[in-house]
Amino acid sequence: MSIKKNVMVAAAAICLLTPSATVSAQAITDTMNPKVQAPKAVDIDLNASNFPDSNFRSQLVSYDIDGNGKLSAAEVANITSLSLTNVLDITGVKLLTSLSDLTVAASPINKIDVRGMTSLTNINYYGNPNLKTLDLRDCPNLVYANHSVNNETVLISAGMTKYVACSAIPEHTGHIIIDLRGIATINPDGSKSIDLKTVISPTLIAVFEEHSQPGYDPATNILTIPKEDNSSDYTAGIDGNNADTSWTFYTDYDHPTLVGGDITAKYVDEAGNEISADVVKSGNVGDSYTTDQKSINGYTFKEVQGNVSGTFTDQAQTVTYVYTKNPVKAGNVTAKYVDEAGNEISADVVKSGNVGDAYTTDKKTISGYTFKEVQGNSVGNFTDKAQIVTYVYSKEQLVPVKPSQQTPSTIDNHPIKPNDKQVQKSIQPTKTALPKTAKNQKNSSLMMTSLILAGATLIVVAIKKRLRN
Repeated sequence: MSIKKNVMVAAAAICLLTPSATVSAQAITDTMNPKVQAPKAVDIDLNASNFPDSNFRSQLVSYDIDGNGKLSAAEVANITSLSLTNVLDITGVKLLTSLSDLTVAASPINKIDVRGMTSLTNINYYGNPNLKTLDLRDCPNLVYANHSVNNETVLISAGMTKYVACSAIPEHTGHIIIDLRGIATINPDGSKSIDLKTVISPTLIAVFEEHSQPGYDPATNILTIPKEDNSSDYTAGIDGNNADTSWTFYTDYDHPTLVGGDITAKYVDEAGNEISADVVKSGNVGDSYTTDQKSINGYTFKEVQGNVSGTFTDQAQTVTYVYTKNPVKAGNVTAKYVDEAGNEISADVVKSGNVGDAYTTDKKTISGYTFKEVQGNSVGNFTDKAQIVTYVYSKEQLVPVKPSQQTPSTIDNHPIKPNDKQVQKSIQPTKTALPKTAKNQKNSSLMMTSLILAGATLIVVAIKKRLRN
């Protein structure tokens, strides 16, 4: 009762106060019933912690009107359109809560993540050769994304029915990924069904229907995914190179890494030398891939190293196709053997083989000659040209033999030793006198008579010649 009495007294007292005192009474009432105050907006520092990319930070400086190195709430509210170039990372863009139009161009960036930016209505991305992924999920007001060039992966949320992708060419969609988890209906047979009108815009449904899609009923817009599958791939749209793009509808999308490592198909000879340009394929983790064996002129396929087909992982993979070079007849290698004047002193040796094969030539031992030098490559590889290797020799000089150095005469091929006097004596030829006979004696007498007459005649001739003189 005392409390009630005190309140009534206080109320009566308030009624007797002047008007100015009435305001004070209102203040008292507010104090008794305090209102929740909105948190004070915090300025955003233009530092590396909030905006790691220095080029991104530098392009935000112009919005720092007071130049204090921070973006105030009022300054952030003024950033409704932003064009970024030469950036590698756009971390921090989500702090710009009034941004509706974003352009990222001519940059080495590989991923654009604007997930959850409810203010965003338009995004432009072009001229980014390394760009693989755009995460546009939970952007309910996003309408345009201009536009896929190299089949970039574009993640959108089911229910983004305003989103039409490219404003000029609806087919430029990129590789769309949509997660249907929690909104697909599970049928009695285990399959999952979804009404695409609740998932994507009428514009994207029209692009989807340009192909005959398995499990899709265009009359009802119902898409059914088989029970054994957690996802289904469909061909829909094109990229900037007019290559078909694919859309994937997941019923349980939970990939820690969206972009898979590249698959590189190499084409080499047996020594590992490149004989044809690499073929690089890109995709997302879990996507399937296949590589192809090439027909390469002058080579025969031998083997493949790695998985010809498989699925993308978060690691880069290499598939190597190895080829054997087809034999090509080479020019002969001729080894010549000449003296210093270039005269042939031994027959040529000619070797043949295929281009690239190894060859070796040999130095000969030639009687009467001494090897001097080789001209050309004694070892090497056959080419398509003839090759000559010349071995040059010097003529050996003959040394005269002195008499004392002559070889002793031999009899019956047995050499006589100079100090073997007894042997020499035993082998001296013996003069054997012919036996005297009557006939031999007569002949001797006739010879003696003839000699005497001849001598007498010469004497007579000499005397007569002297007398004449």
